[in-house]
Amino acid sequence: MLSALWDSLLCAIGGTTPASSWEQEQQAWINGIRKQHPKVWSLLLARRTDSQAPRKILCVPASQSLYLWGDDAFSEKAAKEHILQPVSEKYCDTGDFMSLCGTKVRLSGNEDLVFAYLPARNSRTVRILRTCTVQLQNTEITLWYIDRPFVGGLPLDDDIRHRSACQTIALFRSYPCNEIVFSDVDLFMHDISLLQQARRSDGVHAFCKVVPSLQQCVQAVHRTTLTRLGWGPNTTHAHAHAHAHAGVMTEADAAQLEAACEEYLMGGIGKHVYNWILHEHQVTEYDKIHSSRYLAVLAGIRAAGWSALDNVPEALRCEQAAAVAEVKKLASAVTPIAKLAVLSRVLSMIAEAVTSHAAQKEQDHPMNPEFGTDNLIQILAYVVANAAPQYQALAADVRYIKEYHFAPCPSGGSREELTLCHYEAVQLWLLHKADSEQAATTQARGKAPGQ
Repeated sequence: MLSALWDSLLCAIGGTTPASSWEQEQQAWINGIRKQHPKVWSLLLARRTDSQAPRKILCVPASQSLYLWGDDAFSEKAAKEHILQPVSEKYCDTGDFMSLCGTKVRLSGNEDLVFAYLPARNSRTVRILRTCTVQLQNTEITLWYIDRPFVGGLPLDDDIRHRSACQTIALFRSYPCNEIVFSDVDLFMHDISLLQQARRSDGVHAFCKVVPSLQQCVQAVHRTTLTRLGWGPNTTHAHAHAHAHAGVMTEADAAQLEAACEEYLMGGIGKHVYNWILHEHQVTEYDKIHSSRYLAVLAGIRAAGWSALDNVPEALRCEQAAAVAEVKKLASAVTPIAKLAVLSRVLSMIAEAVTSHAAQKEQDHPMNPEFGTDNLIQILAYVVANAAPQYQALAADVRYIKEYHFAPCPSGGSREELTLCHYEAVQLWLLHKADSEQAATTQARGKAPGQ
């Protein structure tokens, strides 16, 4: 009967003794039910007078598929949906079960659970990873470890650390309680679009009139969204450490969520915000950034090539076509994270090209100079110059990233900061070169003939 079905299932998917990781998953889930939902816990342990009655089944979702175990996400209904019992004794061999919420579940074969919703279009298949039997307060309970929860979540084999921003957002939107959160973000993005289109009779861009500032408003929406999802800046690390032993959410996972929310938000408004920043640079910083002198420096470097750069040894001068092509991709990147990724790849491409070239030169000239930061800045200036005139908005991109990139890098923020520092240094170097050349030209014109 049912016991035979369970026994065959145990043999098919790996025995009865869970490894330590399974034990951690089990303990975290059981503790969650016991502490947060004592009524459900009592129902789980309730015994029937019939000694032959089949025991209840507690389904334990893999933590990496259900890593948002906040008080709101782990509801009483969610707990009851994961406690099953056979529909009746005569249906045991067919594998028909009912959750404590009354939802039908059918065991198909020995690997899959079909969790049947009404309407049928909401049905889903959940895979059983492992089973075991435990004693909970003198009550024997069967545990089924499943690859995803019956409501929300993603399959276990799609690890959170390798999900794209779209997949992470899809995961959180799969929980009905979170739909209102993203609806509010969508409404904010719509408002920004309308504001961008508003008529400006005084010639001042509407974004300039946002109080306290557009940047602060966007950051507040990002922070509020995270908080409503249960992983705001004030709770992320505390939750991560509290659930570290259960494998529920690490700080890297929290950073992944923050980055995904930023991508979603800036993906909707990034084009409008960036165009405004570009407009501001053309109007308020024209003399510094987009002046004819600055563009002349870029054109001069393109024309003169490496000879225009006095701090790049011959051994480090090499083809940088790949890096130049990558810089041009900044024009099509929309979000700060996407633009920062382009800037990071450019640095990697430069370093790879120079290292490969220097290694080849080393065979002929063993005393080649080292590749230092000063060399990198001028090589990067060479790359930026050769990306013009198709792309020449580096200053606007750096400002856009600095002001609208809120989420920390999952591997730490120091690398991001160093990347931006390199490009800011390039900007200063190009401006200094432009000013120096202009001063030299003015001085030469001011000299009297014959002097």
